[in-house]
Amino acid sequence: MCGITALVKSANVSLPEGVLRNMNDAVAHRGPDGHGLSYWSGTSGAWRKADTPMSDWQVGLGHRRLSILDLSEQGKQPMQYMDRYEVVFNGEIYNYVELRDRLHKEGYSFTSTGDTEVILAAYAAWGTKAFAELRGMWAIIIFDSVRGELVVSRDRMGIKPLFVWHEQDIWAFASEIKQFESLPYWQPTLHPEAAVNYLTTGFERTGVPFFQQVSQISPGTFRVMSVPTRRWKEEEAYWHPEQVKQTVSSRSEAGEQFAQIFDESVRLHLRSDVPVGAQLSGGLDSSSIMMLMNTYRAPDQAIHSFTTQFPGYEHDETEYVEEVLAQTKAEPHFDTPTPEQFLSEFARFMHHHDEPTGSLTHFANFSLANTIHRAGIKVVLNGQGGDELLGGYWQTYMAYLARATKDIKPWAVLRHLAGAVMPSGNQQLLPQVLHMYRRYRNRTAGGANQLPWKHTLDAGDDLGQVASYLQLSETERRVYDIREMLLPRLLKWDDRNLMAYSVEGRYPLLDHKLIETCLSFDSRTLYKDGWTKWPMREGLKQVLPAKILQRKSKVGYVTPQEQWLFHDLRPHLEKWMSSERPIWQLLDPQGIKKQADQFWSSPANARAKGAIQNETGQMLFRLYAFDTWMEVRNVTLP
Repeated sequence: MCGITALVKSANVSLPEGVLRNMNDAVAHRGPDGHGLSYWSGTSGAWRKADTPMSDWQVGLGHRRLSILDLSEQGKQPMQYMDRYEVVFNGEIYNYVELRDRLHKEGYSFTSTGDTEVILAAYAAWGTKAFAELRGMWAIIIFDSVRGELVVSRDRMGIKPLFVWHEQDIWAFASEIKQFESLPYWQPTLHPEAAVNYLTTGFERTGVPFFQQVSQISPGTFRVMSVPTRRWKEEEAYWHPEQVKQTVSSRSEAGEQFAQIFDESVRLHLRSDVPVGAQLSGGLDSSSIMMLMNTYRAPDQAIHSFTTQFPGYEHDETEYVEEVLAQTKAEPHFDTPTPEQFLSEFARFMHHHDEPTGSLTHFANFSLANTIHRAGIKVVLNGQGGDELLGGYWQTYMAYLARATKDIKPWAVLRHLAGAVMPSGNQQLLPQVLHMYRRYRNRTAGGANQLPWKHTLDAGDDLGQVASYLQLSETERRVYDIREMLLPRLLKWDDRNLMAYSVEGRYPLLDHKLIETCLSFDSRTLYKDGWTKWPMREGLKQVLPAKILQRKSKVGYVTPQEQWLFHDLRPHLEKWMSSERPIWQLLDPQGIKKQADQFWSSPANARAKGAIQNETGQMLFRLYAFDTWMEVRNVTLP
């Protein structure tokens, strides 16, 4: 896990001498263990390399290193191979051992023991077909000095970021948007579509950053640029999850297949030359990972686990975490963020994120990342992705039932509802379906879009996508759940939180072989009697504690956001609404204050009715986060 930088320009374009170094150093937090720069100049077939900028350089590569595999100097980057290829790489390739053995048999040699050189050898052997052979997470930039080509690729799920900026015959690539601030032509201009979607609904469209002129390399793709002309070939996808056929209709068979591939994924994700810990929330996903990690730990070693807790809060999960800890050999660490900490650290939090975040939950994870860092752990396994993979959200269960109704299968819906009220069922199904239906009607009726705009922004037609979600076929919806709905933002926020403290997050549930396995399950195998994620429950029933397996209270990772907004943060927010702030260029503060006063004057039972966190409270958090972001990043309106 690292930070990477690349610049491509024509030989006659002049940039300040230290621009590449400054871009690289802007993400020193991603890689505090080492750094490297290289410059290339020439024409196809006659390129020369230097470690300091030449007057006519055309390609610059930068790397900040977080040492996880091969801690020696042999693993440093930029790394060159066969006097032809050079790479900067952020991420981990978990099957690098198997690939290295395969490449060695084909005649390729290695001087290091990590995964970076394996990427280069794989590209030398198979060209761009190598990306489909990789099993892991990555943002990769390779310069081929014979063909004069720059090749960029991103992992299948977009776990690792790779942003692109283009201006004045200059192409810049970076792990974080803040790196572009070192460029002389950089202008932090607000992207209207991203701003309106976020402020009105909390949603973001995948691949649309909050800044104009900034784009991203799409997940699961690669692109090739001719450096002499700075022209791209067409983007190509190397992964096609939409082509996976649903072939497994038995719940027991789905459980067996899930358990087998998931166990293999956890084992591969434990490959590291430094200790690996776990983020443990007490939910099904993180508990499953922790229990499997326990089977692979050395007898004399304990697993460092990390948990956010809020003593006294009704949704605190400590009791479930302790159930897992009691059945594993662990060294637990707990973190309790406070409102005072939020106020003192929020600007720094937004600095690391570059873009607005969704809720207090992500600040809590930022605080937990600091606890992980202080414990001296560089790598943690994370349960992100299980809900998307196995229909774990109540929204997806409702969509499944709605689809069954549309397909004239009312008996299927009745079977789920009847099973949910049985002693072995999950009685939460009916009230959750009713709640989700009310939220859907509220959103489609415009109830979530009542902001008092002063400045009109053209957001396009993106908001209508929420209503069309139910119109997707089962296969389309499941791929959408994985690649589009919530996961890209969750992964983005995880990356910034953990890397702010030089910690690598790994996601065994997002292994592409596991994803393809789960997509092969008929949707009917995912749900049973009000329970979601049935293949995981079935496959790991001999592994998980019964209290976790049968837990009905889990509704996502929630924090006391409403309590903080209603009590501890209220004086600060009242002062904020009366101050001159960047966001009031877009919105009328009096209109926002009116809604906030209604929120603060409403009784607690009315605020909490039908929701974990009140819609107005979520809106207030988004506005405050957006405003802080505008100030921290000096964002201007278009």
